[in-house]
Amino acid sequence: MEIPSPQWTGDARIRASVFAGQDRTQILDTQEITSYLPTAVDEVIAFVQRNTRRAILVTGIRNEGVPEIPLIALREAVINAVVHADYGQHGSPLRVAVFSDRLEIENPGGLPPGLTLDEDWYRHGTTLRATLSPPGSMSRRKQGTSPKRAAEPLRKVPH
Repeated sequence: MEIPSPQWTGDARIRASVFAGQDRTQILDTQEITSYLPTAVDEVIAFVQRNTRRAILVTGIRNEGVPEIPLIALREAVINAVVHADYGQHGSPLRVAVFSDRLEIENPGGLPPGLTLDEDWYRHGTTLRATLSPPGSMSRRKQGTSPKRAAEPLRKVPH
């Protein structure tokens, strides 16, 4: 496994927050995450799962907890934000905001020069993506889930 150089990610940090309601007026919880990036991804996912609801789905004689945000969609959104962040913008953390009606993930920077959202824009981060993804996953084989495909599980969540 290739480890990203600290020179690429020296100012890497993630600010995760939970807000009451649908705006940023009341903060319920916050966490500053400065861990090694693969660990940080896990910490962000745990933070979001801890601060979002789980529905109870009755399956036969057992109940199953169904997360409000499917893990595959959450994982893809977090990894994409980490992979595509511009770590050269010192003092600009990646931000994760949990609201009562949505999750927002913002990263510093934009698309690399010359790329648009209509292009295969997510492939420029394959080296870091391979480091962040578990062995054998689609992302590790440089065939990451597209944002469109990652959104598919969200359509199946009961509202």
